[in-house]
Amino acid sequence: SEQIIFRVGIDPLVFNKEVKQTLLEFSEAFPNVDLLVVTKPSFVLGNYINEGKIDLALGNPYHKTGNDFNIDELFYVNCWWVAHEALTNIESNTSQRILLMDGSEELLNLSNIAAYNLWRLDDLGTILDLCKAQKGIAFLPEFLIEENEKQNKLRRINDHPDLFGKRVTASLFWPTHSDFSHFNQWIKGELRRSVDHQPK
Repeated sequence: SEQIIFRVGIDPLVFNKEVKQTLLEFSEAFPNVDLLVVTKPSFVLGNYINEGKIDLALGNPYHKTGNDFNIDELFYVNCWWVAHEALTNIESNTSQRILLMDGSEELLNLSNIAAYNLWRLDDLGTILDLCKAQKGIAFLPEFLIEENEKQNKLRRINDHPDLFGKRVTASLFWPTHSDFSHFNQWIKGELRRSVDHQPK
């Protein structure tokens, strides 16, 4: 029989523990299906869907695009600016380095932070490490901040004129003229269940 490959794209900003758990459970439910997971910003995932490189994406489908998708909203992820607590005087200091996940500029008003030294990286772990090492201010999803806030002495920036938090709508999106496959349906059901069971 032909080997089935299911290709999923996930935006790192929404790749929380519930999503990781869903992938683990997918391997149990479909042991004979090869799973290909790509982690890229949502606008890249949108292009991949359009080009037929992936079957399903989980991310923010409302990025600036001319592409049409089927969209199913699932949950929200709050993203915040964080700095090491030893970094003081951030409010008036534009020489501060800004650490951004490549593609996050789709969510932010970059004209506000054009005066800053901007680093774009494609890995949230590296951004977190640089932030912990006091090398800049990072834009990170809440689930990653909560895991690292206390032990790594990170603090959220809530009172800066340019650096605002942002809410990302984590949604499944897939090609408009394709069937909603059995695998898509399964992933949607599992994610919805795990989100419904989160403590409010």
